[in-house]
Amino acid sequence: NNAHFYIWHCDAVGVYSAVSSQGTSGQKWLRGVQPIVNGKVSFKTIIPGWYTGRILHYHIRIHLDSDSSNKYAMTSQVFISNDFKTKVLDSQSLYTQSKQTLINISQDNVYNSVSS
Repeated sequence: NNAHFYIWHCDAVGVYSAVSSQGTSGQKWLRGVQPIVNGKVSFKTIIPGWYTGRILHYHIRIHLDSDSSNKYAMTSQVFISNDFKTKVLDSQSLYTQSKQTLINISQDNVYNSVSS
């Protein structure tokens, strides 16, 4: 089996690496890939921030072939509750720098497009 797990997310203030419109072309931070071994994978990363129209979330993708960015079996997102943000992140200075309004999951434009 040559399956790999890919994860990417924004930084504490809602900026992604490798996005030209955010001035981060060519940068590869907060993005990673690991082989899936015995059905398991492990990453060490930060809690993502948020941006307009989205709640806190991770992007994930399972690649069936590690050297093919086009051959994948699944793409999804993992959503983090606003309760977590309120209880944990509101005390962290990096996350309080965000100028974006945090919305409820019922207002998230991606969550609503796949859950209804």
